[in-house]
Amino acid sequence: VGSPGEPPAGWTGKLWAVRHGIGMARARDPEYLLLTDADIAHAPDSLRELVAAARTGGFDVVSQMARLRVESTWERLVVPAFVYFFAQLYPFRR
Repeated sequence: VGSPGEPPAGWTGKLWAVRHGIGMARARDPEYLLLTDADIAHAPDSLRELVAAARTGGFDVVSQMARLRVESTWERLVVPAFVYFFAQLYPFRR
């Protein structure tokens, strides 16, 4: 697995790395791609649920919101605001 190198102008490091990873994965012609952060702890059946949702719904993209761990006082103050603003950008289906 090669490094994507420095991102071109206008790209952030993370998005450049994601693009590189997707390009490398596509070379193997996968049926699905899982994009996740390294600090996400997945439930044992989360991948199975995502694939089932994609198949039964006929979706090209399926997204799952991670449950954010809040332990410290600062996390208890900041995380709810983060979730609120995230929901404003990407409204959650009720």
